[in-house]
Amino acid sequence: MNIVAGPVVTEGRTLHAPTLIVTMTVSLWVLTGCADAPPVPVPLTSIQTYPQQVPKVVVSGVAQNIAVFYSTNPDCTTQGIPVLRIVTSPVHGTLVSEQGDDYTTYAKDDQRYECNKHKMPMIRLTYQSNAGYVGTDTAKVEVIYPTGGYRSNTYCITIK
Repeated sequence: MNIVAGPVVTEGRTLHAPTLIVTMTVSLWVLTGCADAPPVPVPLTSIQTYPQQVPKVVVSGVAQNIAVFYSTNPDCTTQGIPVLRIVTSPVHGTLVSEQGDDYTTYAKDDQRYECNKHKMPMIRLTYQSNAGYVGTDTAKVEVIYPTGGYRSNTYCITIK
C-alpha cells in the first residue's frame, strides 16, 4: 500500500493539501480442492478458468449422475458436445463420462429456457463408490466447450 499526502500532480493537475491518495496492490486467491486443502494463488490472467468446488452427496455403491455438460444455441440447436477430461480420479469409487441425450436445465430468465422441453446431446458424469464404502471422495474434471469456454470442477463427494 502506498500513501501520498500533500501536493500531488496527477493527470496534469496539481492537487493541494489536504489531499490523500491511496494506492493498493490486491492479490486474488481462488480456492481449489476440498475444504481442507490450502488456498492456491491464481494469476489474474488465468481467472477465466473458473475453478469450482462442487459438493455432492451419493448413496454408497449406487451409480449416480453428478453432472451434465451441454452447449446450446438460443434456437435450441446444439453448439456441439463439450469435451470432458478426468484430471484426478476418485480414490474410493469410479467416475464415468458418457455422451447421451437428456433435458437441459436452463433457468426461467435464460433465453434458452424453452430448450428444456427437448432432449439435447450432452456429456453425463456418473460416480459410483466402492461397495460398502461410506465417507468422502474427491475427483477433478476439466470441461472444454465448443465455443472455447473452459471449466475446472473439483467434486467433493460425500458417500452415505
